[in-house]
Amino acid sequence: MFLKDYLADLTETMNEYAQTGLIQSSEISTAFRNEKIGLIQGRMVFVDGSTLLFKEYVDVRYRLDKKAYSFHYQDRQATLRFR
Repeated sequence: MFLKDYLADLTETMNEYAQTGLIQSSEISTAFRNEKIGLIQGRMVFVDGSTLLFKEYVDVRYRLDKKAYSFHYQDRQATLRFR
């Protein structure tokens, strides 16, 4: 597996949820070190105004290995709900 394949799967999943009407907007950015290791960051805004921010430092050399990650979910008033 290459990092671009993992990114394509992630993007497809986000697009599927967007089609259900649950996600109002989304964005993803990447910083690949090479074709197997890199950082993926994203943001999803849901229809209720809540937001999920995420980061994953991923290594797919041998298997999908998330070396580091963070998820930050906040409501429409920017009150932290979980991290």
